[in-house]
Amino acid sequence: MTLPKQKPYDTITEYYMNRDTTMMLKKSKFVNILCSMIFGVILCAVILLLLLLTSSPVLTKTTDLVFRTDSDEKIYDGQPLQDLGWMLSGDLVSDHEAIVSFTVSRTNVGESENTATVRIVDANGEDVTDQYRIRCEYGTLRILPRLLTVTSASAFREYDEEDQTPLTAPDFELGEALVAGHRATVEVTGSLSEIGMTPNTVASVVILDGEGNDVTSNYNLVVREGLLAITEQQNENPPSTDIDDPNGSSDLLPSEGMENVVIYSVYGSVDGPLYLKVRSYGDYTGKGWKNAPVYTELFDHTYSPAYMTAAALKQAERRAQTVRIKSFCEDYGLPYYFTLEHPEIQRNETFFQGNTDGVYDVDYYELGSEIGSLSFPDSDYERAYREFVYSNYLQIDGETLAYMIDLIAREGFSADKASVIADVAAYIQGAAVYDMEYPRELEEQDNVVIAFLETYKTGVCRHYASAAVLLYRALGIPARYTVGALAEMKAGEWTDVTRRSAHAWVEVYLDGIGWVQVEVTGGTPESDELTLTPVTSRFEYDGINHESRDLLTGFEKFESLGYTYEVKVSGARRTPGKTVTEIEELRLFDPQGNDVTAEFAIKKNTGLLQVYRQKFVFKSRDESFTYGSPLGAPAVDTDPAVGSAGLTAVVTRNLTSENVGLLVNKFSVKLMNAKGEDVTDEYWISSEYGQLRIHARRLTLKAGDAEKAYDGTELTCDTYEIMENTLLRDHKIAFCEIEGSQKSVGRSENEIVHVTIHDADGNNVTQNYAIVLLPGRLKVRPS
Repeated sequence: MTLPKQKPYDTITEYYMNRDTTMMLKKSKFVNILCSMIFGVILCAVILLLLLLTSSPVLTKTTDLVFRTDSDEKIYDGQPLQDLGWMLSGDLVSDHEAIVSFTVSRTNVGESENTATVRIVDANGEDVTDQYRIRCEYGTLRILPRLLTVTSASAFREYDEEDQTPLTAPDFELGEALVAGHRATVEVTGSLSEIGMTPNTVASVVILDGEGNDVTSNYNLVVREGLLAITEQQNENPPSTDIDDPNGSSDLLPSEGMENVVIYSVYGSVDGPLYLKVRSYGDYTGKGWKNAPVYTELFDHTYSPAYMTAAALKQAERRAQTVRIKSFCEDYGLPYYFTLEHPEIQRNETFFQGNTDGVYDVDYYELGSEIGSLSFPDSDYERAYREFVYSNYLQIDGETLAYMIDLIAREGFSADKASVIADVAAYIQGAAVYDMEYPRELEEQDNVVIAFLETYKTGVCRHYASAAVLLYRALGIPARYTVGALAEMKAGEWTDVTRRSAHAWVEVYLDGIGWVQVEVTGGTPESDELTLTPVTSRFEYDGINHESRDLLTGFEKFESLGYTYEVKVSGARRTPGKTVTEIEELRLFDPQGNDVTAEFAIKKNTGLLQVYRQKFVFKSRDESFTYGSPLGAPAVDTDPAVGSAGLTAVVTRNLTSENVGLLVNKFSVKLMNAKGEDVTDEYWISSEYGQLRIHARRLTLKAGDAEKAYDGTELTCDTYEIMENTLLRDHKIAFCEIEGSQKSVGRSENEIVHVTIHDADGNNVTQNYAIVLLPGRLKVRPS
């Protein structure tokens, strides 16, 4: 085959142009091949990266964590409070770690959020926090005010016409509660120039720290003002105010061999204890008590303050009962709260006097539980007497005050708490063991009360009563030491009261009411029923069998005295839920190691052992309602972890009373799973209660109007009208006393002076209403 001849090139230029075109085509083909190879490499790399990423966990912002900081509180001490406790809930990648930095502390009184920052880092220390979604729940740092008592001095002198210099007493005494390095400046301004008495007023109290900063707001100041008095004349030989018997029990105390001597016999219509008061006392000496000051002003120009509480009870329409008393001693004893009709009127409130020959009958009231509804009818007299009480029955020496302040802080007592009187009584009753054979060295101590509470922890009624009086006073509650006899009255028969029944107790003053009696003496090991309960044991579920602990509650006061016990408690559990535990074996030993089990009357309670899956915290909030309003479901903050666990919480309000006042906002919780089954026992429910305040219901009553022409007779009107009909259904006005009359031509007001409201069962519920009383009008026209 013959190939076609190539056409010769016409010119040299054409030759080279053709050659370049050929070369460019070859080069373009090479570039295309090279690009294809590079694209293939990139595509393989991308595929490989995707394979690597899909084969390992990927963190996104959907990974939830909950970061919580702890809460803490303390009484102000000038030092910062910082709590570094924290918890992180949720799933971290195995090689990730949380780093927490706290940013806040608190020194002064108040509260702050316990804020902190949290970072998540990987194994290389790289910050990967943005791969998580973190919810922060901060605790609270709270500083509580420090109690400080400031007492101005008292001073007395005889009036001197030649010396008109005002009587002053600038000194003051502090309870030993100042923070180290702080100093107090107290301006005492009391002054008296004429015969009479006046409080030694405290104008201001300023507390500075070591750098001169004002830190007064960090203290809870209790100011007690002393007394300035100028008298007309002093006795040349004034009688000693110290009583003969340093124990403050008059001659009622049984002396050796005289314990069974009868001092009274009593006859009444009810069973139960009857306190026969003889005398109250004033200031504490360290070993005993001084005679109490006497308030000489009488109400209704007849009655001493000893009748005030009875007058309040009479106004509340309480029913009186009668006791017959036969005295075999010189001490004239009267029960609480004897009526104003008692034939031998008592004009001395601190020491009762009367004819002890033969039998005397006394009508008296029982105080009952509804104290909040009482009020003494003469408010002006009560206010004046209250000033006297606060000036004379809050006295306490510096050493005892310092001890009591520490005790108050340690036990958490608060004078603002509605139950403080009962709380103090319960504490003192459990602070020691009653024992007539207590070590007599106790009486030789410089401060018997401190020794009784701190060291000996055993004594008799006078020790308990003395300690309680001083603890009440340290809380700012007027109190006084009182002696008499305690009769265990049997209905319908004469009951003998021997010297062994001589007794000491406490009276506390309630503003607007008067003195009330408080029992503070604890029992003896022989007479107490000892109630013992296995401690509650809780274990988080881990598949292991858990047994109850061999520990008891209810034996603490005897343990503090050196008593011990051996016990075997039954009960074990492996799965989540609750098991009842029981005391199987028990032996009690005295401080010398002797088995004294048989000497105790023992009541054995059952205990609780729980294996739980998770702990939840529920908190009820503070709420307020008007009396009679439906309370509904309680306002409770539910632990958010309940929902995360797939559970539903059913919260129910628990109340023991719905009368006006401040209550604990109690509630109960039931946990239900997704199947509607009750699984409450499988979880540890911790409840924190707020306060529930019930306010009085407003009710407005108006006395009736009446009008007539003059006819020489009195015009009265006993009708009334409910202006705001907020009276609850089934409640009724059981009694309405109206005073008002008009005889001559003219007009006057028709006034409602007393109202009593009963519920459907006949109970007095007047105290639950805030009653507004409007007067009516009586008018007599000219005839």
